[in-house]
Amino acid sequence: MTGSDDRPRTGDLPRLAFAILAVGLPAGLLAIHRDLGHQGDMRVFLDWYLAASGSGTIYSSDSGINYPIVGVTCVFLPAWIVEAVTGSTITFEAYRTALKIVLTASEAGLILVLAPLAGSLGIRRPRIFAVATWILPATWAGGSWFGQIDVVGSLWLVAAALGATRAALAWADGRRGTGWSALAACCLAG
Repeated sequence: MTGSDDRPRTGDLPRLAFAILAVGLPAGLLAIHRDLGHQGDMRVFLDWYLAASGSGTIYSSDSGINYPIVGVTCVFLPAWIVEAVTGSTITFEAYRTALKIVLTASEAGLILVLAPLAGSLGIRRPRIFAVATWILPATWAGGSWFGQIDVVGSLWLVAAALGATRAALAWADGRRGTGWSALAACCLAG
């Protein structure tokens, strides 16, 4: 099985072409949907951030935050980045753009992690499989297009599956799979 190396299988995408597609497809779609998405949810995310910033606590009764801490971190991260770079309070337009960029990066990460998982599972053309999976609307719609953090959860679950699969293959071959096991455990916990 060649899923653990970087050589393309017969008929699969070369590594450079795959990397360009993995980053370029989500980035290209971002250029189309930058001003679209579920504006209401994105406003709620920004309101949560502003309420938590003003109160000094995340889960106060008046913030309305109902995401677990990892989800809160995902929706707060774009605001933290913008405020750190600009030094001023974030506007909705800046937040929406920053959130969509973070989600677009997560989509690229999903494609990049899905390919080695597919290779580990014996899929003949894992890089083509990863790109084709991202092209399905069900993959990207819950991400940057609508401004939802579902793609972050998908990325973590695929990374957990990759870690578990690679650990199992390593242990079956008599090698240590502790690093892969740790990746699986950390991503699954997230």
